[in-house]
Amino acid sequence: MKMSKVLIMGASRYDFKDESGRTVKGCKIAILDTSEDSADNVHGVMPKYITAPIEAFENFEKAPAFYDVDFTVKLGNKKPVLNPTKFTYVSPFHVTA
Repeated sequence: MKMSKVLIMGASRYDFKDESGRTVKGCKIAILDTSEDSADNVHGVMPKYITAPIEAFENFEKAPAFYDVDFTVKLGNKKPVLNPTKFTYVSPFHVTA
């Protein structure tokens, strides 16, 4: 499944041990999806956060920028879970005043 042209605002990576000593690694990615319908209780576009494998972090040297994101869909307990699998740089993001 492909989510076309999302604005990735930034990404951070993490690598730590949890309380049980298990290593936890990943990448937290802040996105703005301007294709969503606005809700009655929201003005503007609210950021969303997704996680990806730690190796994804290297894709975002140009952030903030527009990227195409590919996902796989896995069935969770109550709802489908989207897992990002590929990030493709599309174009830079420029702020104009």
